[in-house]
Amino acid sequence: MKILLADDHALIRDTISAWLGQRMNRVTGCASLTEAESLLDAGNAFDIVLLDLNMPGMEGVDSVRRMVERVAPIPVAVITGSATPLIAQQVIEAGARGFLPKTLTAKSLEAAIQFIVAGQVFMPYAADETRRRAADLGLSTREIEVLEHLCHGLTNRAIAEDLGLKEVTIKLYVKTLCRKLGVANRTQAALRGRDMIAV
Repeated sequence: MKILLADDHALIRDTISAWLGQRMNRVTGCASLTEAESLLDAGNAFDIVLLDLNMPGMEGVDSVRRMVERVAPIPVAVITGSATPLIAQQVIEAGARGFLPKTLTAKSLEAAIQFIVAGQVFMPYAADETRRRAADLGLSTREIEVLEHLCHGLTNRAIAEDLGLKEVTIKLYVKTLCRKLGVANRTQAALRGRDMIAV
């Protein structure tokens, strides 16, 4: 299997490459999105592309979406040290075939990569369960985003600025969240949110 691994942390990149290389995989490593794109432009063929979500050149989920479109039908997976279940959901919705936390064991990472290359979608159980519970409660992606910000203690104004919305719109989202979560105020909504979203 030929793997393109883009991660700006040399130790992590070298460790993953060494482990996968022992399993008869050919791993090509690079430290930025630009380097990954250059390798692809040079005509290198890969069976899967692994992208660190937070490295030079990456612009979040938008970069993931563009890479998915660029290399299709080759699968793209995101590998990250820390991200919320919401980000995991957005990554999958952007077309990535996998969300791989760096907390996975080496064997689990290898199994996940094989799973993805075989045509499946890999998402850790915890992130998938959070998405399901949110769906069970009837929450939209935007409502989950607002709830996540509430969990971090942000004001309506700060949430509005971060999400590019008007403050009055955030107030309406908070009101809707309180109703859907069965709580009386934003503080209770934040406490309830911590039970369902890893922040």
